[in-house]
Amino acid sequence: MRKSAIIGLITIAICVGFLVSLNADTSNYSTFTEAAKDAREFHVMGYWEKNKGMYYDCLLYTSDAADER
Repeated sequence: MRKSAIIGLITIAICVGFLVSLNADTSNYSTFTEAAKDAREFHVMGYWEKNKGMYYDCLLYTSDAADER
């Protein structure tokens, strides 16, 4: 095998490993209070609290969310 083919295969293997590592166990949807009690990762569905506003600069974006409308 040529060097370029070996480098290509190594690059593909690293990319596949990276993508697999991103697949964390986030298959659970919950509320904010349930997610705060457990150390596992959760998908938390919330609605943007527009009346509380938001803050943005080049390094930080913050806003408030609530469980229900």
